This record gives sequence, structure tokens and C-alpha cells, in this order.
Amino acid sequence: GSHTLAALAADERGASRQPYDSLEVLAVVHNLGAVTKAMGHGAEAEAWYTCAVAGRAMALGSAHVQTLVSRCNRAILLAEMAGTMHRGEEAEAEYREVLRLLPQARAQAQAQAARAAHDVPDLRAAAQED
Repeated sequence: GSHTLAALAADERGASRQPYDSLEVLAVVHNLGAVTKAMGHGAEAEAWYTCAVAGRAMALGSAHVQTLVSRCNRAILLAEMAGTMHRGEEAEAEYREVLRLLPQARAQAQAQAARAAHDVPDLRAAAQED
């Protein structure tokens, strides 16, 4: 009906159709994909996941782990819909793209972890200096 979650989301975004750009909101959008999927609303779930993928790709990059999680969940949904909506090829293409980007995502995550470790003061060295 007119009160579907997808309709509410379209109303909330307004006429500008700007993608969500807050990481917290994008996490909610992704989770709404999971909720609507669990409720059996595949088309709505696909819309939420597609929105999460687009927003996360813009905010974080196409090879960021969070973007790939949304893409993978969208691919799972498409695979599940394959029998009734002939979406199997699209699901497979999405899986292949996630797998192609995975090494880049892994490298980004490792670099981020190394930067974070570098930014943390070495408490053992500080304790030995006292």
C-alpha cells in the first residue's frame, strides 16, 4: 500500500532524492533491508539494500567493507528471488563484483588497522620510562 516502508523512505528523502550520507543512517537503511527481507517484502528489501550500497559507496568507497556487506546482502536477496523473478544472473554478477573488490577491501582494512595502532600510544614504553 501507500504506507510501505519504501514509500515512507521516499517521502523522508524528499523531492531532492539525495542519497543518505550519514554512516549511522546508512547502517539503519541497510538494516531496513534485512527487516523487510525477513518480512517477505523482497522488492522493498532490494530498494533498501540498493540505497545502502549507493550511499556507502559514495561515503566510504566502492571497496569498503561496509559497502561490500550491503552488496553481498543484496546479492543474497537477488539469489533468493531468482526462482520467481529470474534474478540469478544479476545475483551472480553482484557476487563476482564483491569477490573482485574483496582484496582491495582487505588491504584498506589492514591499512586502517595499522594507522589506528600507530596512533595509540605505547603504554608499555611509557610505563618503563617512569
